[in-house]
Amino acid sequence: MKTILTLALSFALCIFMSSYSFSSSMGVSGPDVGEDAPDFVLKGIDGKEFKLSSFKSIKPVVLIFGSCT
Repeated sequence: MKTILTLALSFALCIFMSSYSFSSSMGVSGPDVGEDAPDFVLKGIDGKEFKLSSFKSIKPVVLIFGSCT
């Protein structure tokens, strides 16, 4: 049982490391610490548009991008 757990954890670590190195080699980077995020517009379920900069003086914004697959 201990061997199976070790193999499963090793496999998960390998997948994590391969995806990390792939994304870092693509040259994709976000804003630096303390730098503002780039402004963008998202459309809500009701069709209303929300602009990130409109929330700047109101409250902090947390974006969560998930997958339903």
